[in-house]
Amino acid sequence: MKVGVAYGSDVDQARAAMLDIANKEPQVCTNPQPSVRFKLFGASSLDFELRCWVSYPELSGRVTDALNTAVYKEFTRLGIEIPYAKQDIYIKGLPESFSALTSIKQSPPAE
Repeated sequence: MKVGVAYGSDVDQARAAMLDIANKEPQVCTNPQPSVRFKLFGASSLDFELRCWVSYPELSGRVTDALNTAVYKEFTRLGIEIPYAKQDIYIKGLPESFSALTSIKQSPPAE
């Protein structure tokens, strides 16, 4: 399961929370033990991978749902931000025709 946290997050706290959640989920196997890997410095997040096994592959969707829900709630409680992709746009200049339009004063509305 891939989980991204915001830059500036406490990576040890995030790792511990994910491991605790996986270890408490009854459908997750204890052998091999769940693990968390810090995989990547992403464009807008520190990317982790929570790795765990389930006894019955047909339950993997339900277990993923339970783990995702628990991680989201715990991160919210701990104040760990799960970022989303953001883009800032900087405009160096506008065409003259646009500048001329914005300088036209509008008449006050009629009463």
